[in-house]
Amino acid sequence: MLVGAVSTVVRIRDLEKLEPGAAAASVRPVAKTPSAGDAPREIHLRGMMVEEAIEALDRFLDQAVMAGLSQVYVIHGKGTGALRRGLTEYLKNHKEVDSLTLGNWNEGGAGVTVVKLKT
Repeated sequence: MLVGAVSTVVRIRDLEKLEPGAAAASVRPVAKTPSAGDAPREIHLRGMMVEEAIEALDRFLDQAVMAGLSQVYVIHGKGTGALRRGLTEYLKNHKEVDSLTLGNWNEGGAGVTVVKLKT
């Protein structure tokens, strides 16, 4: 479904048929805050340039904070380390980040940054 310039997916059971001439005022906007149960806990940024990865990470962190998550995983891969360095610099200055560490060997090691969020 396309609403203005925004594309969205709506379940059929959530749609209602309006009678011809029905006032647009009868339609009420609905906003849903993601819960911790349906918010993703990791983001995969491998292969991205630093600038585009930061944009995606910023949106991801907003969702995680709104969902009340306390920890998330940023998967950037090992490669040359440029992406990890750029993301680390960004995360160190992010107002919602409490701390960050590289993943343990069983979490992906240097290819993953574990981010603890302020609660």
